[in-house]
Amino acid sequence: MKFQLKAQQILNSRGRPTIQVWLYTDDYMVVASVPTGKSTGKHEAKELRDNDPSQYGGFSVHKAVDKINNLINKEIANMSLHRPDEIDKTLLKLDGTPDKSNLGANAILAVSLAVYKAASIESGLPLYRYLHHLIFKKPSDKLKMPTPLFNIINGGAHGHETIDIQEFHLIGQTSWPLSQKIVSAWQVIDNLRKSLSELNLAWGYGDEGGFLIYLFSNEEAITLILEAIKQAGFRIGEDFSLGLDVAATNFYQSPNYQLKEKAKPVTSKDLLAFYRGLISKYPIKLIEDPFAEIDLKGWHLANKLTGSTLVVADDLTATHLDLMVKYRQSIDFRGVIVKPNQIGCLSQTLEFISKAYEIGVQPIVSHRSGETCDPFIADLAVAAQVDYVKLGNLRQGERIAKINRLIEIDQELNR
Repeated sequence: MKFQLKAQQILNSRGRPTIQVWLYTDDYMVVASVPTGKSTGKHEAKELRDNDPSQYGGFSVHKAVDKINNLINKEIANMSLHRPDEIDKTLLKLDGTPDKSNLGANAILAVSLAVYKAASIESGLPLYRYLHHLIFKKPSDKLKMPTPLFNIINGGAHGHETIDIQEFHLIGQTSWPLSQKIVSAWQVIDNLRKSLSELNLAWGYGDEGGFLIYLFSNEEAITLILEAIKQAGFRIGEDFSLGLDVAATNFYQSPNYQLKEKAKPVTSKDLLAFYRGLISKYPIKLIEDPFAEIDLKGWHLANKLTGSTLVVADDLTATHLDLMVKYRQSIDFRGVIVKPNQIGCLSQTLEFISKAYEIGVQPIVSHRSGETCDPFIADLAVAAQVDYVKLGNLRQGERIAKINRLIEIDQELNR
């Protein structure tokens, strides 16, 4: 079936340009848009930007849009939507660079997402089931729902550097139904909001919807969350646990780290001791990016953090299969973040997820700080049967769109 693409520039949740693509056939239309990250790793595929300072400070994407509407559209319009992987291969060949800098990872991914959405329609399956069949050789009829990691407090690059740790996550019981996870998290978040007002703390909202609070230490953020859990009538460590996305690259000053709450730089070993102290005091279920992506000595220390706490790699692996396999040989991270725009191609994302399971690493599907209202990653999280998914907080339309899509899927699965 022939199809046509039409791309245009839109704005993401941080007000920066990104790409939206419509794919038209004679029978239907699909739309896809791509997010952009603020805290990005050095291994991420390259977006194509205009670099015109008079247009959104150089962040406009008209060049990438033109490549879709002209070059890409002509190249793939006669290809079969029943083989989206072949279309992806054509896009990668047309780009011809290892980092997708020719066409731009933003252009390639926008087209790739639209093509896979159309392919699911061609297959007669919901998107999450279609992708599930592609990821697993033996797909399951009974699918589970992931547990959202609610981003309750933002620091680091997502919270104007108010505190060092970039994200503090609220994690409900994995055994709860999705509806209970959402409403219970809402109660805790609402209690935290009330507490901030009662304590006369200056606060706002970070890029991903979490509270942006002017605090003296990272530990102070943890104690505020724990108090909100108690005030909401839940049990700490049983009903709710915590997760930390440290994003340590942001405060790495080689060869040490500069924490705002420390007068002097700290070593990787000092940072390890800091994490171990937090884990001994608080119910921390996972830690993401505890060390900078280039601090491999530090990452090897992460082996000493294993146990009940899940160590998760993001910047280190950047959704690149080769990097995950390479570093997994000597570093004992047991979780890995999946962000399609880090690799810039959906077929490669699906291969990454499949390989993660094969080598004993738990994938966690994640949004970006600059999101759109495209709920695609909710379908991807269910398709990949992940235990956890990062979607943000329970506010802001681009985050709620993904939560609402999870609710829709949950209802479909329980009819």
